[in-house]
Amino acid sequence: MNLSEMEELKKEYQLDNKMISAQTGIPILVLQNIFEGDLMSQEYHTLLSLGRYFRELQEKPDHVAEAFAYHVKKRQGNYTIEDYYDWPDDRRIELIDGVIYDMAAPRYIHQRIIVEILYQIEKYIRQKNGKCEVLVAPFDVQFDKYKAAGVKEYWMIDPEEQTVTVHDFANNLFPANYSFHDQIPVRIYEGELKIDLTFIKME
Repeated sequence: MNLSEMEELKKEYQLDNKMISAQTGIPILVLQNIFEGDLMSQEYHTLLSLGRYFRELQEKPDHVAEAFAYHVKKRQGNYTIEDYYDWPDDRRIELIDGVIYDMAAPRYIHQRIIVEILYQIEKYIRQKNGKCEVLVAPFDVQFDKYKAAGVKEYWMIDPEEQTVTVHDFANNLFPANYSFHDQIPVRIYEGELKIDLTFIKME
């Protein structure tokens, strides 16, 4: 979804930046910059989250409106673990430093990619008789906190654009960009393991 389409939906549903910030966790100032056309300086995951929000708004406007009504009972930054567990069960959220982030449910293509990556990593580890385990779980940490949490490598995957951005925290390297047509090296394994997403087809 491009910026002009998001602006149209924003106008159609009479949303302001404060309302969008309350649901997405994106700071108001960042939203102001985005809607003024400043996209190049924004974090990739921020734009991805915003696009996901507007796609869900387009597909399930009543669902988003209901979530917003629940969401504004408190100010961002003041939510507690009790609020997290009291949140409606049908809403996927993360709680980070008192801020609630609305996590849209993964579509089929997202699940397909996750399963494929996990399979290829698990297969590699078993072939090498490794001791690592491959698990799927939500992590309540923000992007800029992954490195501090000890994460060595972080992948951001955009199924719509069929791109992968790899952040190598262990070696402090600049992010590397790949497409689904590439054999994507897993850097923590020194590139010996390469993830193949070439057969992933968009539905």
